[in-house]
Amino acid sequence: IILEYIFSTVDIALDELEEIARKGGIEGMPSLAERLETKGREEGIQIGEQRGKIERTQELLIKLISKRYGITDAEKEFIKSVTDLDKLDKATEAILSEDNKEKLLDLLK
Repeated sequence: IILEYIFSTVDIALDELEEIARKGGIEGMPSLAERLETKGREEGIQIGEQRGKIERTQELLIKLISKRYGITDAEKEFIKSVTDLDKLDKATEAILSEDNKEKLLDLLK
């Protein structure tokens, strides 16, 4: 019953099952804690990478707006509060064609 529960609730690839069988059965199988730790580590890396992209895009947009139009501290803080990468990317691209800072900042709302 326990093995049936484990195999029905834990996603195990066929090649991984073969490897477990070669190593001597359940002893070779990663524990649930190990699997959760690995999954958590991978998710943490993805979140960190996403945050890094957002922060780099925010800084780039601040730099570009500052050079082209000038920028206030409030506008900098507003840009830093935007975490939607699509909006940040659109605003960054629009800086080439937009000749109005307010319209550019509206893209972030």
